[in-house]
Parts: sequence; structure tokens; C-alpha cells
Amino acid sequence: MTIEWLIFLVLGAFAGFVSGLFGVGGGTVMVPALVFVLLGLGVDASLVMQVAVGTSFALICFNSVSSAKQHSRRQAVNWRVVKWAAPSLILGVGVGSLVASEVNSRWLIILFAFFLLLVALQMASNWSPQRHASKDASGFSLGGASTTFGFGWLSSLFGIGGGALMVPWLNYRGFSAHESVGTAAACGVPIALSGTLSYAFFGYGELEGLSYSVGFIYLPAVLGMLLTSTLTVPLGVALAHHFNPSKLKKSFAAYLVLVVAALLGVV
Repeated sequence: MTIEWLIFLVLGAFAGFVSGLFGVGGGTVMVPALVFVLLGLGVDASLVMQVAVGTSFALICFNSVSSAKQHSRRQAVNWRVVKWAAPSLILGVGVGSLVASEVNSRWLIILFAFFLLLVALQMASNWSPQRHASKDASGFSLGGASTTFGFGWLSSLFGIGGGALMVPWLNYRGFSAHESVGTAAACGVPIALSGTLSYAFFGYGELEGLSYSVGFIYLPAVLGMLLTSTLTVPLGVALAHHFNPSKLKKSFAAYLVLVVAALLGVV
């Protein structure tokens, strides 16, 4: 086993554990970690964020399908909303991926750092939007379509499944906490699939010096992290039940601030 494979196995174990411990999507953990590791492996600094995001999407594909199935079994997914939102999410991801493929990683990292700061503030303050309207899937009109297009676009820049964006919005639209999480998890499937395909396509021929890559997706990272992340998520979840949820959120916020500082240090 080479050092590179060992690094990705350890990185996957870390990402899975942290995701389970703090209850966050893997993208917010995997993308910054991948940026640092890929830079160490010699990936071009002008493209490193694209490779981290594309690789993250490939990993999220597996996790999002599993998560959606589990939420669906508990009848926590509003499939009417998923079917309605999927086209605009996919379009947003496609457009965002095209934009990301043409932008220097430096600017993408700065945007991602700003996004992580917002997530940290939300976690530290425990803020969540109050319900504004009663649940009504038929109310998702053109305004709703533009919102989900924006969610897909942002998700494509940051390599996330969209849960951090979809859950508060669905809650605001009147859905219960469980249904918001379940529906957002199901919406993560078209986001991750379209993100994976888009980054594979738009990155074609960009990483000729990096073996075992498909576009912007680095296969050794996908396989190595997938093997261990699925094993450590339950460990993180189990440990989380022994801590105060409020303290966990504040701890994760502090962790994100440190990540932001490290990211800004490499741009």
C-alpha cells in the first residue's frame, strides 16, 4: 500500500467520523481536507479546488443515495417537492460547474471560505428560520425554481449535497424538521449525480499529469475515502449522543474557523 492510498484511507476515516459527530454533510469536511492533501500531492494550485469539489461529488453520490433511502423508509421525503426541484437543481449544478471549470481555484477557495464562515456563524448561534408559510408543494412557483437553481449553482462551487441550503429553506416554507431533512437528502441525489458528471465532463483533459483521474475526479481519493468513511460515520454518531448538542455545534463552528484560516493561508 502506497503512502497516497494510506492518506486517503485516513482522510476518509476522519471525514466520516466528523460528519457523524457533528451531523453535517461530508462536503464541508471533505473539500477542505482534499484541497490540502491534493496540493501536497502536486496537483496544480490553479485547479486544486475543482479536483477537490469533483472528487467530493463522486463520494457524495454514494452517501446521498443511501441517506435518501433511509429517510424514504421513514416516510420523511416529500417526493413531490423532489420531482419539482430536481430539474432546476440539475440546471444550477451544470451552469455552476461550467463557471467553476473556468475560474482559478484561488477565487473558489476564497468563496468557499466565506461560505464556511457563514455555516460556522449559523452553528455557533443556533439560528434557524421561522416557518413563514404553511406546507404547500404547489406554492413552489417560478420564485421557488430560481431559489433551487441558486442552491444547485452554489452546491456545484463548493462540492456539497445542498443540505445546508435546502433544510433551512424547506423549514422556512413550512415543512417539519424531519421532512425538511429527508427531502433535502433526496434532493442531494440529483445534485451529486449531476455534479459528478459535470466535473468529469468539464475537466476532461485538464489533468493529464494526474493518473487515474476522470476529468476533475481523482479516483484513488474516491475509492480510498469511500472505504473508510462509511465505517467511521456510525462511530461519530454514537459519540455525538454523549455530548450536549449545543456544545457540539459550537465545537464544529470553532473547527470551521480554523479550516477557514488554513484555507486562506494557501491562496
